[in-house]
Amino acid sequence: MAVKPCPAGQERNEKTNRCRKIAAATSASSSKKAKSPSKSPSKTPSKSSSKSPSKKSPSKSTKKVAADERAIQDVAMMKQIQKDYLEMRSEYAKMEKERDKYREAYENMVRTMAKCHEDLKKEQRR
Repeated sequence: MAVKPCPAGQERNEKTNRCRKIAAATSASSSKKAKSPSKSPSKTPSKSSSKSPSKKSPSKSTKKVAADERAIQDVAMMKQIQKDYLEMRSEYAKMEKERDKYREAYENMVRTMAKCHEDLKKEQRR
């Protein structure tokens, strides 16, 4: 199986047979890495000293605005849920009335049939 050539700026490692960055590029990146830790301690105090209540306020106010917007959305959603619930209860009450009406009609029909059956038996006995 043929080995693919490494991309530009890389060379093949003889031990692992894998592509790696060329030493010149790696040393340049390692020198950048070495410089960055020395910069970060100097930045850290300046960041903490530069952080003032005015810088924190926008993020807090932004968070507060977002929280307020979510609260408004939640209230609107709860109102819609309540409205839907009341509509469903109203529909359910209508269905119960209709069910009761049919139940009453059914019971009347059963009573009428029982009465007719009794009358028929009386006629047959005579």
